[in-house]
Amino acid sequence: ATFLLSGLLNAGYLFSIVVRAFFAPSDKFTKFGEASPLMVVPLALTALFSLLLGIFPDQFPYLYQLAARVAGNVLSGGGL
Repeated sequence: ATFLLSGLLNAGYLFSIVVRAFFAPSDKFTKFGEASPLMVVPLALTALFSLLLGIFPDQFPYLYQLAARVAGNVLSGGGL
């Protein structure tokens, strides 16, 4: 669920960059201003969830235990 949410937020953030880079005329974007709220909201949500997971790792059901188990398997060579 976390990876799905992260992927959706990243897709929302990066979609407008892809459209501007590959489908817009190059002379259209000569000046740059502040980012639109559609660009800022996915970044802000990702930052907020990252901060909350860092401060309160045990508030979400079994997320910290799952991460510790995965890290233990990978670092011991069991997950490679």
